[in-house]
Amino acid sequence: MYDEELIRSRLKELRRRRKEGTLWDMAFSIRGDLFRNFGNMCNPELHKGRLEVPRLIKDFIAEVSTQLKMVCESETDELVFEEKLAFVRESRHAFGRTALLLSGGASLGSFHMGVVRTLIENKLLPQIVAGSSVGSIICSIVATRTWTELESFFIDSSQTLNVFDKRDGIIALTKRVMTCGALYDISKLQKLLRDLTSNLTFQEAYERTGRVLGVTVCSARKHEPPRCLNYLTSPHVIIWSAVTASCAFPCLFEAQELMAKDRFGHIVPFHTPFSTDAEHGPGASKRWWRDGSLEMDLPMMQLKELFNVNHFIVSQTNPHVSPFLRMKEIIRAYGGRLAGKLAHLAEMEVKYRCNQVLELGLPLGGVAKFFAQDWEGDVTIVMPATIAQVIFTQRVIKCEIDARPQAETFTATAELH
Repeated sequence: MYDEELIRSRLKELRRRRKEGTLWDMAFSIRGDLFRNFGNMCNPELHKGRLEVPRLIKDFIAEVSTQLKMVCESETDELVFEEKLAFVRESRHAFGRTALLLSGGASLGSFHMGVVRTLIENKLLPQIVAGSSVGSIICSIVATRTWTELESFFIDSSQTLNVFDKRDGIIALTKRVMTCGALYDISKLQKLLRDLTSNLTFQEAYERTGRVLGVTVCSARKHEPPRCLNYLTSPHVIIWSAVTASCAFPCLFEAQELMAKDRFGHIVPFHTPFSTDAEHGPGASKRWWRDGSLEMDLPMMQLKELFNVNHFIVSQTNPHVSPFLRMKEIIRAYGGRLAGKLAHLAEMEVKYRCNQVLELGLPLGGVAKFFAQDWEGDVTIVMPATIAQVIFTQRVIKCEIDARPQAETFTATAELH
């Protein structure tokens, strides 16, 4: 499943360089093979059914880590500070970065809380986090808090993010549907997000914590592409505004306008009006945004382009996706490799046909775009959703507890990356 001979040979060479060579020799040797999946040691099949990582791979990773520390922490004149800094930057760029992606999934998204908590406990939380819908709520919590604040927040198991518990009367509900086209009042969600993110913008959150936050939103206009908002593409957008828009699923919440801070700190609309026609009313010129999971649940391509991300950890809770991913795992486990490949072939065929519908501009393009997305990453944690959880999505505490054993199992594999 992996090239044992190649890894053993490289490990032997690295150890020889450390004992006999100079810092330059070690740096030169490390750069030669410092890339992901060297010798196929990140092969997911390699780690299924194992209690721990193969010893050879652990020794290789430990040796590379030791030599990197030696190069960075050496106090000799062989490498000056500028050369060390250049070596680290270039090595990181060549190796690539890891991102944590949290999918949508309504209240089932509380599963993400257990995943993030376990990553924090094991010091494996990536610096780049991105999500859509309820996943963007968890990401905003992570990206706006320092490490100490994160540990304090996620240790408290009573933390839940249920925004649907208020039951309105039938008259109020009917009035809201007739006037706003939505079942729920989004003001409660906005208040919750303001309390969680303290009116920070993407740029302010990055400067405060050093973490990159990505929030996906889709335009209410037909021909405008979805966006991944972050500190590079939209530095002045207020995080609670972006997350509210990303949670605005049609019929549940009304579409939202993105808000930003101007140079004086005043909260203003992020986009200028695209129409000044008074006949359409004051709201006609606004740019409306809605749930990012409709078109871009996992913004992999955008993160690859902007932040050199080449390894994705995905927590998947979408109720229309999780059962199929679980079914794929069952087929692979009990049907053998051939059955697993056939299941993967069927999935690729469905996505291919959906992309054909999009390319030809046929009807049901919105549905095709919804199912043509990528749902998995290099490491995918799938929520073991039951029918009861899908129907009664208020069971947020149980969803979070269910995440713990899967997340803890996942960390053993995540250490490789």
